[in-house]
Amino acid sequence: NNAHKMKGRNEHTDDIDHNGGTFHYQVAGVKTWNLRPTEELREMCDELDIALKESYVHTVEEGDIFVINTRLWWHQTEIPGAKKGGNDNLSISYARDIHLDGTQPTEGDEQHMSSKDGAWAIAFIAKGTVLLTEVDPPISRTTERADANCELFVVGDNEEGEKQLAIVAFKDIQEGEFFTILESKNEEQD
Repeated sequence: NNAHKMKGRNEHTDDIDHNGGTFHYQVAGVKTWNLRPTEELREMCDELDIALKESYVHTVEEGDIFVINTRLWWHQTEIPGAKKGGNDNLSISYARDIHLDGTQPTEGDEQHMSSKDGAWAIAFIAKGTVLLTEVDPPISRTTERADANCELFVVGDNEEGEKQLAIVAFKDIQEGEFFTILESKNEEQD
């Protein structure tokens, strides 16, 4: 009987600044990768007449090397839970960038890849779509930016008399694009 699987970060892509990817060497244990192609990857494969599935599951075991461009694949990993009375869920992997396009990292610059934190679209969202209605939305507000894609509106009061807020997309939001809220001048005065 397996315990619950231990999940890694929520599904995400990585911010890789080169056309390559990463290799992941599984030093010990196992790790399962849940993968979905990004819209960018789908378009690239369509041009080459390559069919992609909606999703893939790939498990690596001790000694395996897994090569992937984590900018082009939505991914989330998990390791199995320990069996009852056992301690066999140790999973150790080692990851490094690979540069398939011939570029080399700038000397002294160790920040070639990073995971982005925040809330982002995992699929296309049309202009005018209400993203969330809540008394206190969990998405942080930002200062006014020219590239904002959402706006916060008061849509009424709930039964307790608290203002009900909605986050609405005021332009199309592409897959992988972060939600950026445009604060109104009224909110800044409150």
